[in-house]
Amino acid sequence: MLSITDLLDFIEVDWETVQIVRDATGLSDDQAHGLAKELLKTPQGLYLVHQMFRDQLSITEKQFDFLRRRHLNKAYSYFSRKYPLTETL
Repeated sequence: MLSITDLLDFIEVDWETVQIVRDATGLSDDQAHGLAKELLKTPQGLYLVHQMFRDQLSITEKQFDFLRRRHLNKAYSYFSRKYPLTETL
Protein backbone atom coordinates (compact mmCIF):
# COMPACT_ATOMS: atom_id res chain seq x y z
CA MET A 1 0.00 0.00 0.00
CA LEU A 2 1.28 3.45 -0.90
CA SER A 3 1.57 6.17 1.68
CA ILE A 4 0.83 9.84 1.12
CA THR A 5 4.58 10.48 1.06
CA ASP A 6 5.05 7.87 -1.67
CA LEU A 7 2.33 9.49 -3.76
CA LEU A 8 3.76 12.97 -3.30
CA ASP A 9 7.23 11.71 -4.21
CA PHE A 10 5.83 10.20 -7.40
CA ILE A 11 3.91 13.33 -8.37
CA GLU A 12 6.61 15.87 -7.55
CA VAL A 13 9.56 16.37 -9.83
CA ASP A 14 12.78 16.07 -7.84
CA TRP A 15 15.35 18.87 -7.85
CA GLU A 16 18.00 16.85 -9.68
CA THR A 17 15.63 16.26 -12.60
CA VAL A 18 14.84 19.98 -12.76
CA GLN A 19 18.59 20.71 -12.79
CA ILE A 20 19.16 18.24 -15.62
CA VAL A 21 16.42 19.81 -17.73
CA ARG A 22 17.71 23.29 -16.87
CA ASP A 23 21.29 22.40 -17.82
CA ALA A 24 20.20 20.72 -21.05
CA THR A 25 17.90 23.55 -22.17
CA GLY A 26 19.27 26.72 -20.59
CA LEU A 27 15.88 27.55 -19.09
CA SER A 28 15.30 29.14 -15.68
CA ASP A 29 14.52 26.88 -12.71
CA ASP A 30 10.78 27.63 -12.91
CA GLN A 31 10.64 27.01 -16.65
CA ALA A 32 12.71 23.82 -16.33
CA HIS A 33 10.38 22.57 -13.58
CA GLY A 34 7.34 23.13 -15.79
CA LEU A 35 9.01 21.48 -18.78
CA ALA A 36 10.14 18.50 -16.69
CA LYS A 37 6.60 17.95 -15.42
CA GLU A 38 5.29 18.03 -18.99
CA LEU A 39 8.00 15.74 -20.33
CA LEU A 40 7.32 13.12 -17.67
CA LYS A 41 3.72 12.80 -18.86
CA THR A 42 4.59 11.00 -22.12
CA PRO A 43 6.82 8.06 -23.01
CA GLN A 44 8.70 10.21 -25.53
CA GLY A 45 9.27 12.94 -22.94
CA LEU A 46 10.40 10.39 -20.40
CA TYR A 47 12.90 9.02 -22.90
CA LEU A 48 14.15 12.56 -23.53
CA VAL A 49 14.78 13.19 -19.82
CA HIS A 50 16.64 9.88 -19.57
CA GLN A 51 18.77 11.02 -22.49
CA MET A 52 19.39 14.40 -20.80
CA PHE A 53 20.72 12.55 -17.75
CA ARG A 54 22.97 10.41 -19.94
CA ASP A 55 24.26 13.44 -21.82
CA GLN A 56 25.11 15.24 -18.57
CA LEU A 57 26.88 12.12 -17.27
CA SER A 58 28.92 12.01 -20.47
CA ILE A 59 29.86 15.68 -20.10
CA THR A 60 31.03 15.18 -16.51
CA GLU A 61 33.15 12.24 -17.62
CA LYS A 62 34.81 14.29 -20.37
CA GLN A 63 35.46 17.13 -17.91
CA PHE A 64 36.83 14.75 -15.25
CA ASP A 65 34.26 16.14 -12.80
CA PHE A 66 34.09 13.04 -10.64
CA LEU A 67 32.17 14.57 -7.74
CA ARG A 68 29.37 15.80 -10.00
CA ARG A 69 29.40 12.49 -11.87
CA ARG A 70 28.96 10.57 -8.62
CA HIS A 71 26.07 12.86 -7.64
CA LEU A 72 24.45 12.47 -11.07
CA ASN A 73 24.86 8.68 -10.96
CA LYS A 74 22.93 8.57 -7.69
CA ALA A 75 20.29 10.96 -9.05
CA TYR A 76 19.95 8.97 -12.28
CA SER A 77 19.66 5.68 -10.38
CA TYR A 78 16.80 7.15 -8.35
CA PHE A 79 15.19 8.65 -11.46
CA SER A 80 15.48 5.34 -13.35
CA ARG A 81 13.73 3.46 -10.54
CA LYS A 82 11.02 6.08 -10.32
CA TYR A 83 10.56 6.43 -14.09
CA PRO A 84 11.75 3.24 -15.81
CA LEU A 85 11.94 3.18 -19.58
CA THR A 86 9.45 0.92 -21.27
CA GLU A 87 10.18 -1.24 -24.29
CA THR A 88 7.71 0.61 -26.52
CA LEU A 89 7.82 4.31 -27.25
